[in-house]
Amino acid sequence: MKQTTMKATALTLFFLLTTMVSNAYAQLYTGEMKKLRKDPHYLKGAVPEENGLVVFSAEIPLPSGKSEGQAFDEVKHWIGQYFTRKDTEVLSRKTLDLDSTACYVQVGINEYMVFMNKSLALDRTQFIFSLAVKVLPGKAVVKMSDISYFYEEERDPQRYQAEEWITDKACMNKKGTRLFPMNGKFRIKTIDKWDDIVASLTKALND
Repeated sequence: MKQTTMKATALTLFFLLTTMVSNAYAQLYTGEMKKLRKDPHYLKGAVPEENGLVVFSAEIPLPSGKSEGQAFDEVKHWIGQYFTRKDTEVLSRKTLDLDSTACYVQVGINEYMVFMNKSLALDRTQFIFSLAVKVLPGKAVVKMSDISYFYEEERDPQRYQAEEWITDKACMNKKGTRLFPMNGKFRIKTIDKWDDIVASLTKALND
């Protein structure tokens, strides 16, 4: 009887400690996000729209003397490397269009976007998007579009389209000084992902 009581007490203490740790991480995460929701980098105009659709776009200059064919080979290699990185949990990757003559490739990606991953506290969403790269003389044009999210898949599944969820109108207060807590984290992480894609591809094309 005494051993049973001691085991029960130990289990109670274990769950209490893990809950305290989980809550502490959650508070830290909330505090960090609160700061980011006011960061100008994520505010007005940070999520571009074309004809009512969310489309991120960038032009990456190519080094002098690099041919379109050479650059396109590097783009294809980069896609294979980037979406198999250890810090990226890709659920699926599909080539939607590939035209080597036109130096154009488009892939569809479904991966986990993680907001928080700590002891007993996992907050993430499936992040679904299309990434297209077109190599032209002297530059590569990269676009990210067709963005959607599949959230709370194991508890209360919710699907969101970028146009209804992370735009200025949907995600920001009237003064444009801060993002809303719930969809603000989606906007922040999406912008971070786009920034990382552009930085990584730029490095690959200029190494």
